[in-house]
Amino acid sequence: KRRINELIPSYKTKRPWDEYLYLVSYDIPTTHNNDRNTLRQYLHRIGCALLQESLWITPYNPHGIVEDFIKEHDIPGTILVSKLGKDGSIGDENTQTMINRVYGLEELKNRYETFIKQYRNHPHMPLTQIALDYYAILRDDPQLPFDLEPSDFPAKKANEVFQKNLR
Repeated sequence: KRRINELIPSYKTKRPWDEYLYLVSYDIPTTHNNDRNTLRQYLHRIGCALLQESLWITPYNPHGIVEDFIKEHDIPGTILVSKLGKDGSIGDENTQTMINRVYGLEELKNRYETFIKQYRNHPHMPLTQIALDYYAILRDDPQLPFDLEPSDFPAKKANEVFQKNLR
């Protein structure tokens, strides 16, 4: 059951946040490319976004789970987890602009809006198609803390439309 539940994304109504962003950087020798790829895939899977080569960002503290993953997979090299305040900036971008860019929130917003328009007033659409379309978007949604999402981000509305169609 747990494995199946991990495969089906769910909309999270609670997203506790400590108001920090975390940067994960690594320096893994090129002789260990497989380990580097394994780490990249893992970082992506746990909700990190690529900020630049070998530097990832996430609003959720990854320290413990990254440390466990590195030990479990015996990954060599240096992996650092750094803390950045929510009002911090990197280069010329402010935090919100950077988050929108690296997580592709504008594209997600468009996909959610299309879903809402398509299924808001169509109660007789096949439930399988509605679910497939919704889960495809939700799977790509990093479900950031609500404070980091744009104020007009339509994920909650899309979830309401989806839930309405389930009834």
